[in-house]
Amino acid sequence: MSEITFDSKEETYFAWYLHELKEAGFILRWKYQPKPFKLADSVKYSFKIKLKTKTKTIKKTLLKPHQYQADFLIVWSDKAVNIFFKNPSDYGDPMKLPFVARYVDLGLECWQSIIDVKGTFNRNESWTKFSVAQKWVWQKYQIYIQKVIPGMMFKETFTPKRYLFTDKKVRRRRFNYTPISLHQFLNGE
Repeated sequence: MSEITFDSKEETYFAWYLHELKEAGFILRWKYQPKPFKLADSVKYSFKIKLKTKTKTIKKTLLKPHQYQADFLIVWSDKAVNIFFKNPSDYGDPMKLPFVARYVDLGLECWQSIIDVKGTFNRNESWTKFSVAQKWVWQKYQIYIQKVIPGMMFKETFTPKRYLFTDKKVRRRRFNYTPISLHQFLNGE
């Protein structure tokens, strides 16, 4: 995991969370910045200009193409069903569990979540931009992109062992909540 350069501290913290889930067998694999979603093609236009001896067609771009890049793709193991996500075809509200997953038929049973990590503060209107992209991906692909704020996720579920210490691993991090381990979360403590 150390060979990956993340775009933000929050993405690094979430990777620590995923690493712990993978070690415990809840995740088969995860990928940072999976294949982007193409949302719009470029729009081009052309016009003619008259030269001395001929006519030339000029092509220009009116609108550039647009794509959305998610932060993480999670491939869940069966062990995670009804703990970290719910099969939407089962009874009960699937939004009550920490993650939303979708079934992808790749010849094997495969549950996936696609995640966009956000910080606690809304920098540069990133939440607004994400909200538009989230709706656009749903409309075009029927794929739900889940927004995750790591600090809130850790408070609601478990806090990764590595996050208990400051980024430089010098001392214990201070929390405005009582962190619990994955083991405590699973045992309802």
